[in-house]
Amino acid sequence: MGGVTVQILHSQHGTGSRGPKGRLDDLYGGPAAGFLITFENGLRVLMAGSTGLTMDLKLYGMRYKPHVVMVPIAGRFMMHPDDAA
Repeated sequence: MGGVTVQILHSQHGTGSRGPKGRLDDLYGGPAAGFLITFENGLRVLMAGSTGLTMDLKLYGMRYKPHVVMVPIAGRFMMHPDDAA
């Protein structure tokens, strides 16, 4: 779209959701995913999605050489800031 391409990437995270009364139900939230967005000018932005620290992130860096990377740093169910760095 307008010279922008989006590639879906693997992410490692559970995707269940909470049902009524905050109970964790068996609701499937879809596959975990990240995205590599390449703009018309060649700028590559990797949005890791809601993932934990995996070797995939190193692979994506080596393979796609993103200029900007966005990673989650919640520290409880996702990466700790030290892991993201």
